[in-house]
Amino acid sequence: MGRTAPRPTTMLGNFRSYFGLPQWEVAGLLRVTMATYAHMEAERRSWPSAVVPRLLLLLPLAPAPPGTPGYAPPPPPPPLGPLTADTPDLRKLRYRLKYCRYHAYRKRREADALAEHAQFHVRRAAATEALRALAAAPDAPPFATDVLARFAAIPASAALDEPTALAQWHGLMAAIVGLEAEAAALEAVLPPA
Repeated sequence: MGRTAPRPTTMLGNFRSYFGLPQWEVAGLLRVTMATYAHMEAERRSWPSAVVPRLLLLLPLAPAPPGTPGYAPPPPPPPLGPLTADTPDLRKLRYRLKYCRYHAYRKRREADALAEHAQFHVRRAAATEALRALAAAPDAPPFATDVLARFAAIPASAALDEPTALAQWHGLMAAIVGLEAEAAALEAVLPPA
């Protein structure tokens, strides 16, 4: 219930959105229940008189909401400094880099295996057609039809032209692109080990 998205068009919603606070936190600042605060933010209820002094103290801390007099877009956040060897949680970022590299590698191998199976399927289909042509020829050996029947009976591998295999391959490729992009971004900001 405390994860309701703020309504930046109302004064309370704008305050909450500006500071990234959950409803329960602002309700605690105003000393009202969550339900009362939710109604106040949605402007379904007027502000209780006991809350007004607290609101007059808090609301000027945030800029005016969009569409009201005095609204100005908030300034861009300050740039973050570079990561250094003593940055806290650097180990988590290095672990995430290893995770991205490893899973991109695994997913690429899985996608390559799907593509290889598709090649087997294409090759088998071409060989089956060639065997049909040989078996239909007037000078075909007597065992050609038997070889054709046995070859055609070999179970087909999953081909990329099958919808599920094709969707799986595209899903893997999308995941690979995302993981490799994240790994590249992490490599760009992480200091040398």
